Amino acid sequence: KFCLVVECKNLFGNLEVNSRGEFIRELDFNGKRKKEGIYSPITQNVRHMEMIKQLRLGNKKNPLMRVALEKSFGDFHKSVIVLANPKTVINLKNAPKNVKDQIIRSDQLIEYIKRLIRESKDLASSEKEMYEMADFFVGLHKENPVGYTERYLVGGGFEQSDAIVDSEVDGGVDVAVDETPLYQALKQYRYETSKAEGIKAYYIFNNAQLEALIAAMPRSLEELRKISGFGEVKCEKYGEEILGIVRRYRE
Repeated sequence: KFCLVVECKNLFGNLEVNSRGEFIRELDFNGKRKKEGIYSPITQNVRHMEMIKQLRLGNKKNPLMRVALEKSFGDFHKSVIVLANPKTVINLKNAPKNVKDQIIRSDQLIEYIKRLIRESKDLASSEKEMYEMADFFVGLHKENPVGYTERYLVGGGFEQSDAIVDSEVDGGVDVAVDETPLYQALKQYRYETSKAEGIKAYYIFNNAQLEALIAAMPRSLEELRKISGFGEVKCEKYGEEILGIVRRYRE
């Protein structure tokens, strides 16, 4: 009856969507509440759907078939954003209706699909058509790189342009490194320490060094010194506090 694209998001912290459709996250850092805006998964989802549309159009050689697909794409291809983290609380009270209709929790997905099927008045696709659709997506599939060290480490440091993922967070769901609680805790420590000392935040450690910290998860000052940018002076001044933060999230 339709092709459902499930946009799975493993978001941390409590979320609120305001009347403009903006996503705001609230996190707890050592008893202090902090709010920050985050990239809208709605916008990301729109881009993914447009990507699928262009790929499917490119797969149609017949001009008439392309025109038909262009007109019917939005009716046949549906999408939903699923919040995978059971600890996330989201407040949609003031959110626009189109946002509310696109976001559900993971335990609501099966019932959501059943409701879409009940409400659909379209004819079901034939088995041949469904296999053709499946083969189309399988043909686009590429294995996820597993050599993260080789992929992201260049000359002993991280390339800041790459998005690092950690597949060990929250039950194996891939998340960007800057979505992890450890990243946020280290970033908050850097901010507070730099303010207290009246220096630039990157003097404590820059973003590449922050990501290297998370990759290495040092257990001692000796291991911390092996990370590029953490010399004797920096380790002596900030080392124990950094190790304490890493230790909390390792356990």
